Amino acid sequence: MTYQQTCIDGFPVGKMKSDMDKTLNETQQLTSNSLAMISQFLKYLSSIMNLTPEGTDHRGLLDSKDGVLPSWMSHQERKMLQDVEK
Repeated sequence: MTYQQTCIDGFPVGKMKSDMDKTLNETQQLTSNSLAMISQFLKYLSSIMNLTPEGTDHRGLLDSKDGVLPSWMSHQERKMLQDVEK
């Protein structure tokens, strides 16, 4: 049982109860759609900006212009390659 259903159950049978049920369902759908749109927008931004989600150890580096070190390599791997090249 959800809080929404508990709220609706508190109304006596009639127009007010059906109106509240309809309003809460529409609100739930709008909220769900809004969150889905935000999620898709963030995925799109991440893909074009090469970002990683917060809380990960990955750095959101762009590709190097000279093409020597790929952006998907970890900081340690980049450092090792740079040390070997010297």
